[in-house]
Amino acid sequence: MKRKRIIRTVIVVLAALLLLFPKRTLYKDGGTATYTALLYQVIVWHQLQGVDMPYKTGVEVRLFPHNFGGL
Repeated sequence: MKRKRIIRTVIVVLAALLLLFPKRTLYKDGGTATYTALLYQVIVWHQLQGVDMPYKTGVEVRLFPHNFGGL
């Protein structure tokens, strides 16, 4: 009984680690960063635009299943 509880706890912790911890990706477009996990994606925009408006900035959050698309 105790062994099953330990195995179940280990499985739950591993699943939480896989689903919730993001991979960070940096882009060379002025400083945009994405944090992508299996359940969500956070995009921190800092993109170089042009002369009249130098940077596009902001934060975008995408939840599963829409978090696997491109920027």
